[in-house]
Amino acid sequence: MATNFTLRLHCPSIPPGFFQLSAGTFVVGRSSRCHVVIEHESISRRHAELEIDDSRAVLRDLQSRNGSYVNERRVSTAEVFPGDRLRFGDVDAVLASTQPEAAEPGSDMPTPVCERRTVEKCREQLTKAQSRVLDQLLRGLSEKEIGVELRISENTVHHHVDAIRKVFDVDSCRELMALFVLPGLNGVPRRRNGRQ
Repeated sequence: MATNFTLRLHCPSIPPGFFQLSAGTFVVGRSSRCHVVIEHESISRRHAELEIDDSRAVLRDLQSRNGSYVNERRVSTAEVFPGDRLRFGDVDAVLASTQPEAAEPGSDMPTPVCERRTVEKCREQLTKAQSRVLDQLLRGLSEKEIGVELRISENTVHHHVDAIRKVFDVDSCRELMALFVLPGLNGVPRRRNGRQ
């Protein structure tokens, strides 16, 4: 049975993106004609392509300006495996495998289901208590201050913050804040160890 793949994008200056890929070849780029559209200034119009065939995936860079990377190594062509960390320009991604029966409804088409999970959609997944905590975080309050404001323990606030970060797929409150501050901007390419 063929394995489907999920490509999960992560960059503080754009909303998280999830793309389900079945067998086929999928172009990654900034152009609206691409299968996987990434609206970021470090991404070329046709940046790279992912070829999915049964249980393997191959990444090919399409002579992009800012390069394609697998586990922080710039590549022109490379086989990629579930769990590998990819990078297109300044946009990080992780490739995961999913069995076809675990895919979301409607994703059994031979073309990718490209669900751009916007900030609003992520907010809809929060409980009322988590939404209240998020609102206070966006005001710039610390977990201790939120506890005082909402009359709950700091420990409860911390658990809510952890849950919120999981929903938005971010590793820190700083990245969470960036989702709300930067979505309307093109974003500034991040530098890694002084490199573009």
